[in-house]
Amino acid sequence: VLFSMIPYMILKWPKLKTYGYYYAIAGIALLITVFIPRLGLRKYGAANWIQIGGISFQPSELVKITFILCIASLLYKYQEKKHLLLTAVIACLHIGILVLEKDLGGAAIFFIIFIMMLYTATGNKFYFFGILGGGGTVGLFAYILLKKTLLSHVAVRVNAWLDPWSCIDGSGYQVAQSLFAIGTGGWFGSGLTEGMPEAIPVRESDFIFSAIAEEFGVLFAMALILVYFSIFLLIMNTAMKSRNRFNKVAALGFGVCFIFQILLNIGGVTKFIPYTGVTLPLVSYGLSSVTSTLIIVQIIQAIIILVNKEADKIEREKKRYAATGDPEGVTKQRKERKKQQSS
Repeated sequence: VLFSMIPYMILKWPKLKTYGYYYAIAGIALLITVFIPRLGLRKYGAANWIQIGGISFQPSELVKITFILCIASLLYKYQEKKHLLLTAVIACLHIGILVLEKDLGGAAIFFIIFIMMLYTATGNKFYFFGILGGGGTVGLFAYILLKKTLLSHVAVRVNAWLDPWSCIDGSGYQVAQSLFAIGTGGWFGSGLTEGMPEAIPVRESDFIFSAIAEEFGVLFAMALILVYFSIFLLIMNTAMKSRNRFNKVAALGFGVCFIFQILLNIGGVTKFIPYTGVTLPLVSYGLSSVTSTLIIVQIIQAIIILVNKEADKIEREKKRYAATGDPEGVTKQRKERKKQQSS
């Protein structure tokens, strides 16, 4: 009920799309809170949690939202190279703090979101391939140089991904049990409460897909993936239909964030990629994950309403043009009027 007010707030407060720097400040401040003594909390090798009054929360889940709104706002207002460079610096600050927190899954999500939003807003392929290649190269060298110090827990996960059976009693236990569960369930599953999901570590959140596949079967798990993909297509369709640059870029950012998080989660538990510790949206247990996903859904709902209003306005104009009998003349007059106003 509380989150259902978000579309109303966005529709009544159109200036929200101009607060790019405020989103950046809020996001960076939230990320830094994990370094405050007695407030920050370390889980599974990453210091990306805070605890207040017995409730633990992951700030990066909310920062994903402010980050997307920040990049969309800055790309909406500015297109000059110096402003694009400033936008890149803000993105690097977010990603750098996540790396210091050892939250490599979150850093990867932020990085992919940024390059996709930048490419959508500018249409420049050099930005896309250049930043993607540069970021991948920097990440590879950072892993090679820091795998024994800052990124030691990442090296453990990479080794477990390469050969979980060689370390099944240690770092490979999670992935091995996940694969055992998926294989045991087969196509149709062992049945509700008939499996052994308790053997899978972190089964309520990060590895919940394996528990679902074991008890409900691979076919059910594939259906879940198709549901996620359908939601992703809906978000992308909304982005394509929008004529407003901010709405278009923001919708695309949220869509990429949604589907890439699913890829990291399912890819990690099925040994397709190294396990990154991200949750499965709206399925994994967790206050911060569910909260951020519900907010994203409501923001997309607001963008859909705005897109429908744009479509209705265009349809009314088409009918008005048809009634005049000279739509081309009306269009020409409008262009001349805009030209005079701009001059």
